[in-house]
Amino acid sequence: MSKIVIEWTSDTYDCEDCGTSFNIGLTVTCDDVVIHNVEPCAHCYSGPREQTWTDVVYALTKHLGIEVEEINGSEFAQIKAEYEG
Repeated sequence: MSKIVIEWTSDTYDCEDCGTSFNIGLTVTCDDVVIHNVEPCAHCYSGPREQTWTDVVYALTKHLGIEVEEINGSEFAQIKAEYEG
């Protein structure tokens, strides 16, 4: 039986000017193979987008070769475009 491991990670950064920032990262592993990994990086300005459950679904469906059609939504399509260019 296959095993999927989802690990959420986080990072915080304290800035004297901006205050505290927070970022969520994600690692998805399928049968001991990392199929998605975004390290969290909190800081004052731009950085990686916080990871969501949609990122998990995208990573798993892409790894398994499953096409997803999203109806009346846009989050999955935006994430797919982000990763696939």
